[in-house]
Amino acid sequence: MFENFLWNSRLVVVTAVLASLAAALAMFYMTSVDAFYMIGHLMHYASPDLTAEARVVLRSETVTHVVEIVDGYLLATVLLIFSLGLYELFISKIDQAEGEQ
Repeated sequence: MFENFLWNSRLVVVTAVLASLAAALAMFYMTSVDAFYMIGHLMHYASPDLTAEARVVLRSETVTHVVEIVDGYLLATVLLIFSLGLYELFISKIDQAEGEQ
């Protein structure tokens, strides 16, 4: 009876899998929105009305945003890999990943 309970307790990990998957999807969404708006703001970089100082500030801010976007996608990817790994380790192998249908 104890072994049966112990074996079935692994299913608690499903909550971590779902939470990690939701967090990964949220990070992909937020980072994609950030990238879209950053590109929109970047269109002002070529404006002839922009002073040299303003261009330097815009360039600095853009580089910072690019690093934040890369970090966001990296974190989202890590969360997705973490979710898949937990599922395969504790719940079941993913048939689609092994080419079975």
